[in-house]
Amino acid sequence: MIVLDVVVNGVRIDTVRPANQRPREMYWMMVDLLQTLRSTYGDNVSLHRRVEYLG
Repeated sequence: MIVLDVVVNGVRIDTVRPANQRPREMYWMMVDLLQTLRSTYGDNVSLHRRVEYLG
């Protein structure tokens, strides 16, 4: 499962788990999420993708 870490000023604030794992749907969700996060936290926000294995 692909998850997104929200990083503000080098500190991980939150982990977002997309409901849909399709790449195109995830891309548009990331675009909308990044706009919302930049209005909340400022310009020093980034999203880091990682794979989380459920075992």
